[in-house]
Amino acid sequence: MAQAGQADLIGVTDDEVIPGFSFHPTQGHSVDHASIVLESAGFGARFPEDLLHHPIKVLALDLSTIFDPAREQALQSRRRVLEFAADSGAITFSSHFPVTSAGRIARSGNGYGWRFV
Repeated sequence: MAQAGQADLIGVTDDEVIPGFSFHPTQGHSVDHASIVLESAGFGARFPEDLLHHPIKVLALDLSTIFDPAREQALQSRRRVLEFAADSGAITFSSHFPVTSAGRIARSGNGYGWRFV
């Protein structure tokens, strides 16, 4: 579709593509992996997609899966996502968590904690 001029490609540059909607590079799980941030009226949501497969990855950042071919990059991306979520108070949505995938991330000691919402 893009080659036919029927689609606009969106760069993964941390910049807003439309007001309140941005893509952020979070490589490690895959080469072009990106997370989505939505912000509106002072509220935020982060969608880290495949960076967080289970809540234990919030508590134990160093854990990796066989699905992260670039493990060090994935770890750096997880740190950025968790730092952003903890600092901004954004609700984080993970497509892989059990029960509900919505939660809040807070700093806990030298790491982070997860609370389902």
